[in-house]
Amino acid sequence: MKNTFVERAFNALNVKYFEKAALPDKAFDYELNCPLDRQYILRMMIKQPHQEFNIPPELKWCEDLIMKSHQMQLDNNIKHSYCYITVRHGIHDAVTEDIWHTDGYSEIITHIPEQNYIVTSDYCTEYVEIPLTFPKSFDALKHNIVEYIDNKVTELQPKIHVAKANVVYVFDPYVIHRRPVEAFGKQRTFVRVTFVPIEVCDDACYINPNIEKKTYNRNADTTRNKLTSFEE
Repeated sequence: MKNTFVERAFNALNVKYFEKAALPDKAFDYELNCPLDRQYILRMMIKQPHQEFNIPPELKWCEDLIMKSHQMQLDNNIKHSYCYITVRHGIHDAVTEDIWHTDGYSEIITHIPEQNYIVTSDYCTEYVEIPLTFPKSFDALKHNIVEYIDNKVTELQPKIHVAKANVVYVFDPYVIHRRPVEAFGKQRTFVRVTFVPIEVCDDACYINPNIEKKTYNRNADTTRNKLTSFEE
């Protein structure tokens, strides 16, 4: 039975949708044409509501990927107001990406899911097909959902699938994935184009020099670390 990102795209985020295991959807083949210099960019805004895409010159090598991903969104009648880009090109040294997690799951503001178009060159993203039933007492506003997911995958040890290099996949907040542990300290290119219906209010987001700087007085990682562990 199908369970695609399009079918999940129009219902507000809810942990009940984890009960049906989600896999990433293959979007299209894409040959990465990487720059020589290292680039490390976290969720840089490249589109605002009622505005055209605003891509800095340093990221023009991603423009075709961005436009193809945007067209796929429109073809599926998913019209989000914001678009962000994340680039990890060079030696990977962030340890938090090695844990099992999902991107964009937050119930702070009620909203429909974001879609992330992800492509890697080497040490490709790993993902698992695993249904999760959250206890009724689980509160995503109080409990650390990333920690809960990572613990459950470690406990259940499902089969690990590996994405193919130079293939764009669509991940939404229900697809559980991670960067391979062995990728730490290795050369790797990872690009993620994120289409989201609400503004990402996080001071950790990199500033687009062509868009007026915004300050939110909020850091998503700090906020998540203040959440409590769920005790069953």
